[in-house]
Amino acid sequence: MKKMARVLSALVLALMLASVLSVGHSYASETDRFYAIVYDCSGERDTVIVVSNVSDTHTSYAIEVYDAWGELLAAEIYSPEPHESDVYSLTSMIYEAVSEVDWSMAWGLCIVRPVIYATSGDLLAVSVETFLDGELVGVYQIAPSHY
Repeated sequence: MKKMARVLSALVLALMLASVLSVGHSYASETDRFYAIVYDCSGERDTVIVVSNVSDTHTSYAIEVYDAWGELLAAEIYSPEPHESDVYSLTSMIYEAVSEVDWSMAWGLCIVRPVIYATSGDLLAVSVETFLDGELVGVYQIAPSHY
């Protein structure tokens, strides 16, 4: 009976240690978050990204726009004030960054990547608005991913 109690105690201790380590890992990986958006700006479509700094502190983030073949089309860094939102039309970003675009194939991946974290409270909220022929057809919130 004593041997079983020791095994059980060791098992409980191991589970508690694993729990503490996983919380520490989650906190550390929180700074490695990014937001991935599949966009479509072909034809009469447009994808608009709204990035909001929902924290009480200054923060910075990068927007990287890749085409369907993985080529980087545009990359910019922005620094919004606390509680400030920025709005980006990916069609406009691509048009300004690339001299020749096959607009029938203008789709790909956009990544919003936080650049600095002064505190763990630095948070971004990223949403996407999709348009067709100038009409809003969809709005959705993006959850962060981790590497």
